[in-house]
Amino acid sequence: MNKTKSVVMLIIITVLILFLAVFSFWPTKIKMGVRDYSSPVNQFALNIDLADSNNVTFKIAEDATQEDLEATVAVLENRLKLIQDKLNVSGVEAADISIGNGVMTVRLPKDPNVSVGTILALLGTQGKLSITYGSDADSATAITPVDVETKEELKWADCIKSSNGIYDSSTGYYGVSIEFDDNGLQALKSATSSVSSETYIYFMLDGNQITAVSISSQVTEPTFQFTGSSLSSATTANTIAAELLLGEYPIEVTSTNSYTTSELVFGSDVTTVIYVAVLAVILLAVVFSVAKNGLIGLATTLSFLAYLVIYAFLFAFLPLGQVVSIATIVAFIFGFAMFIFVNGVYAYVLRRQYSSSDKKSFDTAAAEAFSFCWKLFVDVCVVVFLAGVVVSLIAIGSVQAMGIAVSVGAIICLVCSVLFTRWFVKLMFNATDNKNKFKIKEVA
Repeated sequence: MNKTKSVVMLIIITVLILFLAVFSFWPTKIKMGVRDYSSPVNQFALNIDLADSNNVTFKIAEDATQEDLEATVAVLENRLKLIQDKLNVSGVEAADISIGNGVMTVRLPKDPNVSVGTILALLGTQGKLSITYGSDADSATAITPVDVETKEELKWADCIKSSNGIYDSSTGYYGVSIEFDDNGLQALKSATSSVSSETYIYFMLDGNQITAVSISSQVTEPTFQFTGSSLSSATTANTIAAELLLGEYPIEVTSTNSYTTSELVFGSDVTTVIYVAVLAVILLAVVFSVAKNGLIGLATTLSFLAYLVIYAFLFAFLPLGQVVSIATIVAFIFGFAMFIFVNGVYAYVLRRQYSSSDKKSFDTAAAEAFSFCWKLFVDVCVVVFLAGVVVSLIAIGSVQAMGIAVSVGAIICLVCSVLFTRWFVKLMFNATDNKNKFKIKEVA
């Protein structure tokens, strides 16, 4: 590739990487229907050691069996996942659940978009879902689902396959789409078989009305959708969708208290502190690479930025339950150091090989350097990857997240070092007239 093409390619790559870097680390949310599409940094969930925490406490039976307690925690964890998925609340992965002396406490990082009261309402309700129909709520008739084969009575929570917030762009209204299984559909079909005029179906949670839907004919399809002006926002629609899937606690649970505590390690503006720290590490890495290895260092800097972008996307969107904690920050910095070390060694070996003979071409020197460093790349990254996997398998909480972060960083380091660094260095060489800049000064 000649100089002009190399310069153009470098400009395109630099602009693309900088654009992706800004998109990755600049907090941006784009609202589309009932979902917010966010930049990767908005997906980073802060652990309790880096954020204010919302705390909710519940009274439970002191004589509850271990089996009942485990089943209760399973329902609670399902509700936490619903809060994360339906209400787009960050930090749910970092929730801490403790049980003792007839009290269950849940701590999770505070999210500015949802109040602790909302969390208490979703976690603290017993969760008994019922569906009735009639002309008004007070005289409505209960609909009881039964197993179509065994004829045993079922709970409505077990008859709903999915429930999601929706947006009708033609009317501008939000709504909910519910999919019932065969047992639920059969119960609704039987109950509404004689409906020929306006009738209401009432969705009730612990005796309190969630919503009422008007129908004028028999329900015959498993997917049941409704929209309306009463669903004023995506949050309202998604909250109803979540309430229909909460599930019922196997033992009596009574919500007692909710409060917010501050146990921050770095102060109140923790996001700013993290940004400043990461930016400082990146700038130091760039200055060191360029000062030490010149244009090759500039090429490895581009590869490093690509590494950061890929790291951000994978850590934000891989469904591995990652959270940003002090432990994962340490893992990030370790990954940065590993990348700088591996690429620094490659840059030095490449310059040494190219400086060893005036007759040696740069392509030959690059091939020799890569051949020499390939085993180092693989050994370092694979060992670190395996160490991270072991930690993530045997540890819990933030230490487990640290193991995941280390493993992900090792794989990205290997990919970027093998693919991007070599390519960027070659482009940089072709775009430069003074080839002596790629040699060690003492030898040149």
